[in-house]
Amino acid sequence: MSLPVAKREQVANYITELVARNEPHLNRKVQETFGLSRTSVSRYINKLLEEKVLQKADTQCHYQLVEQVHQLSQSLIGPHANEDTLYQQFRPYIQDFPEQAKSNFGFIFLEMMNNALEHSGASRVKATMWVNPIRLRGTIVDNGIGIFQRIRKFFRDELNEEISSEDAKLQLVSGGFTSDRGRHGGEGIYNSSLIADSFAIRSENLIFARNYELIDSFGISLKTRQKGTCVYFSVHRDTQKTLAGATHANPDDGFFRVTLPLKQMTLTGTALIARSQARRFTFNFIDKREVVLDFEGITELCQPFAHELFSVYHKAHPEVKLITRNTTEAMDRLIQRLMAE
Repeated sequence: MSLPVAKREQVANYITELVARNEPHLNRKVQETFGLSRTSVSRYINKLLEEKVLQKADTQCHYQLVEQVHQLSQSLIGPHANEDTLYQQFRPYIQDFPEQAKSNFGFIFLEMMNNALEHSGASRVKATMWVNPIRLRGTIVDNGIGIFQRIRKFFRDELNEEISSEDAKLQLVSGGFTSDRGRHGGEGIYNSSLIADSFAIRSENLIFARNYELIDSFGISLKTRQKGTCVYFSVHRDTQKTLAGATHANPDDGFFRVTLPLKQMTLTGTALIARSQARRFTFNFIDKREVVLDFEGITELCQPFAHELFSVYHKAHPEVKLITRNTTEAMDRLIQRLMAE
């Protein structure tokens, strides 16, 4: 007896999900999940092949998703299109996706393209979009100064401080850095990285990423040295991520809270040491009312870093609430003593 239409769609969607993950036991997994015979599963797969959703491939599961590729290239010498005009070239190819997926992809594209157009100093930008039944993927590549070099230049020119490219990368974790605060709030990269299902920025030989493990098949390599900046992002068809849910508790109050995974912001991996690092840290707290400091993975909080953050900064900005998570008892004692001074 034939399955109901909704159930058949569920089976087909499950097959495409397994193919996207390159599941080596594809047929057996579908049989066990839906109680189908091997012959029935084969019929579903053949139908997806006929509909050009799948194609045969030399992979573990013997299939891969058919993916459409769309590209645009824009010279930035002289008058050129804005990010919204460029995005119109991609919109027709994603109309069959759910609204949340389209909204997230559009937000990320517009924010990252705006960065390339206004801040990269590039002469050309190129965007590529890959569309398959499961997800949307995109890259925006420019040949400009490079995002980490631009951050270093800002600290050098505006703050009279020389920082490393690695330290420049850490500025992106906090979600508040901008080299042009009069025109930008420093939220674009942070918000984009949270609503994407995978997100990475590569420049020089460094990479800033969230959910980097989801990018493995795309080939973004830490070893690849490239002039300019490459932004990669993907959005799953059934994403439940929203801008409001990802960034702050009450969207009507603006971008008032940021959560900082401190382990990503320390060059040593497990210890927070330098007073200068804490000062660069707090530079991105501007306009925030709550800063959540997550100490997971941190084994040592040293007095210079802690004093700069919980004493010097706290006294100068009592309106900013510093919230700590995953601290040890020793860390708590140090923090409480410094904040009480």
